[in-house]
Amino acid sequence: MRTFRNLRNLCFVRILLIAIIFSTLFFSLPMGNRLTEGASKMLAGWSFVVDPGHGGSDSGAVGPTGFQEKVVNLNVALKLRDMLESEGAMVYMTRTTDTYVSIRDRYTLANNLGVDRFISVHHNAYSDPNANYTVTLISTAAGDVTYDLAIKVQNELLWELGLPSANPPVWRVDYVGVLNHTNMPAILTEASFISNAAEEQRLKDPAYNYREAEAIFRGVLHHCGGPRAYFIKPEDGAMLFGPAELKLSVLNESQVQQVNYYVDGQPEGTETSSPYVHLMDTTKYADGTHFLKGEVVYKDGFRLEANTSISIANSASRKWYFAEGTTRSGFEEWVTIINPNDVNMNATVTYCFNEGQPLIKQYYVDNNSRTTINVNGEVGAGKDVAIQITTPYPVVAERPMYVNTDSVNGGHTVLGVNKPSNTWFFAEGFTGEGFEEWLCLYNPHDYDISVNADYLMEDNSNNLSRIIYVPRNTRVTQKVNEVVGPGRGVSIKLTTINPSHTLVAERTINFNYAGKWRGVSAAMGAIASATNWYFAEGCTRRNFEEWLCIQNPNDTTANVVVTYYSPSGDSIVKNITVAARTRRTIFVNSQAPNMDVSIVLASDRPVVAERPIYFNYGNGWALGGDVGRGSNALSPVWYFSEGCNTSSFEEFICILSPQSESTWAKLVFYLPGGDIAKEELTLPPHSRVTVTVKYMIYAWGNVSVCVLAGKPVMVERPIYFKYQKYSGGSNYCGYFPMTE
Repeated sequence: MRTFRNLRNLCFVRILLIAIIFSTLFFSLPMGNRLTEGASKMLAGWSFVVDPGHGGSDSGAVGPTGFQEKVVNLNVALKLRDMLESEGAMVYMTRTTDTYVSIRDRYTLANNLGVDRFISVHHNAYSDPNANYTVTLISTAAGDVTYDLAIKVQNELLWELGLPSANPPVWRVDYVGVLNHTNMPAILTEASFISNAAEEQRLKDPAYNYREAEAIFRGVLHHCGGPRAYFIKPEDGAMLFGPAELKLSVLNESQVQQVNYYVDGQPEGTETSSPYVHLMDTTKYADGTHFLKGEVVYKDGFRLEANTSISIANSASRKWYFAEGTTRSGFEEWVTIINPNDVNMNATVTYCFNEGQPLIKQYYVDNNSRTTINVNGEVGAGKDVAIQITTPYPVVAERPMYVNTDSVNGGHTVLGVNKPSNTWFFAEGFTGEGFEEWLCLYNPHDYDISVNADYLMEDNSNNLSRIIYVPRNTRVTQKVNEVVGPGRGVSIKLTTINPSHTLVAERTINFNYAGKWRGVSAAMGAIASATNWYFAEGCTRRNFEEWLCIQNPNDTTANVVVTYYSPSGDSIVKNITVAARTRRTIFVNSQAPNMDVSIVLASDRPVVAERPIYFNYGNGWALGGDVGRGSNALSPVWYFSEGCNTSSFEEFICILSPQSESTWAKLVFYLPGGDIAKEELTLPPHSRVTVTVKYMIYAWGNVSVCVLAGKPVMVERPIYFKYQKYSGGSNYCGYFPMTE
């Protein structure tokens, strides 16, 4: 009786919930503009694949009297299809008759169609004839959106059928092909056991099948929440250039009056005839990130709206530079390039050495995928090498390196820069015991360059200046320890003597930190100081030590407000000063102890900030450290070309949202073999969110990612690794195109 009473209470809650959803939709319309037949309904704009399990020669489970699972699966699935379509959804079936369909064909259909959700209908069996309960399955790699769909469908099935629930009610499994290989949130229902004699008889009843379908349908309604529009073009994560198609999902076209498109809140165009495709001239807009909105206007006045974030790169993102690089003994260097577009291309890579002629090679870069280059294999052993990459269309490039020598074991990953500069800043730097700091300067031009290097010390004394000569088309390496001496906390400002001359600057540090953590870090310099800096990653928990280095290159004191954000949304605010022409170091553990932490820095003078972290990750699994350069701007779009999902790598995506209200985020993963997976999440206000990549995707191997958000955010990607003979970690913020 207790179970029945609880179920009846749940019944009331569900009826109330659905009533609220319908009433909210109805009364949100202007008076005199109610929904008409064929206009937008509860699931307008949503698309589904409904998959009746088994079929044809594959009967599935068989009941005590011979009733076959494939039959009841199809009966329930067809009823579910009709219910979804009645509320405006676009529904595709993997089968509508008693035919065999392979597992591959089922998930390939869903992926090719690009539907929003995948629902597979099954019924269970077990050797114990008394077994009979309800469970819903999802992939072990499924994220929060998938779980939300699963638990809401599971709850409705429990109430409707009155059966016990599995414990836990939703199972994460790795053995179901249609869950592992779908790009969209996917669930598989096992509503009951056909092997139970009493249940087999109920499953033969069409009315009972209808109740099961209706329960799944209610769970879907609860999950989806109402009518929805979404962008078909541009594809999530694409870098737009030239003419670009805009296309919204438009259902019930006979009731549509027009479709409007907006960029950054301003009208871009209106289409009044099907298929409502608008050709946008992206050259009208600055290279960078923008907000795109689409609006479907129905004849009765009802409107559906879709919003996404886009990046435009008509000039940006076609050149990439790296100053550091070596293929000496104990070093392994790679270059990763992500092409987030629908066009194939060749990338021209110029390898530039300390002396001699550059080596130029071309590489094929497939559309919507990542290309990985083994630099050691391309240039041979024993070379110090800088790299320039040129492509006809926008891409993103990073350079992972792994090191194992007598004094260093670790690695680092650096995002390239799009252009050389006549100024470079480095906030971090240390020549104390166990630390070796190196400055790498790359001149990609056919002229020689002289650079003035200002070394600004931690203690505001004995600042130094030196001239560094960098010949044409070469790379020069300077050991900073030999310039400033031992035991110095030092920041660097570089300025070319001739302001029209430009180069690329990068800094590496080999370290044995406190005698317990060995490793190597690298960072590109910042091309300008700024009044704001953002860091999404940060950790002051046990076995992590985090620092914040602030360089003030000005002739006056900088007053800085440092805000530390936690995952809970709480914040800690500290006010500090940084003396003129010096650098200050803050031990973050003492400011924001025992937490995952993001940082926002605001200064009344332009400054430069970096964030070193030293760690013992996984109780000795990975020891080392890295330096985060941070970003002086927020963006709604971020790209990462490097990434790996294997047992040798632990990858995370850290998102800082300093906004005062919550917003959405979508992760677009570029997987091996050209597959793409997507996952959605919510970003609370004033908080940091950490995503574990292996829990988001099923794919094993190299992974690139684009992060989209509804408001400007900051994103970093820490990776810890125990790869072959290398152990350590790397971290870097992502990339978004900017006007060059």
